[in-house]
Amino acid sequence: MTMVLMAFIAFAGQAQPGQRRPGKTMSIEDRVEKARTDLDLSDQQVEQWTEVLEKYDEEMQTARKDRNREQSKAIREKMGSELQAVLDEEQSEKFEAMRENRKKSRRPNGK
Repeated sequence: MTMVLMAFIAFAGQAQPGQRRPGKTMSIEDRVEKARTDLDLSDQQVEQWTEVLEKYDEEMQTARKDRNREQSKAIREKMGSELQAVLDEEQSEKFEAMRENRKKSRRPNGK
């Protein structure tokens, strides 16, 4: 986990603030901070989200490295369910909307 953050910091100077480098994933810390802001997470929720993301980080890296889309999708679904379980109803609705927007932005022609 710490190595992911170090790798992100090493590359951070090459990207514009607020922009990801193509093909690179956000660090856990950045993902949690974005969720804190977007979903108004409490300190306890931040800790819980960090634990869930750390739990799946190595598995997800392996799936990406192996280019195993099916495994990546399964991990994302499990992780998403665990992240969503930490949220209250309003946060959960926002989270679902964010996930749907992300899915649409990844598909050609927004389908």
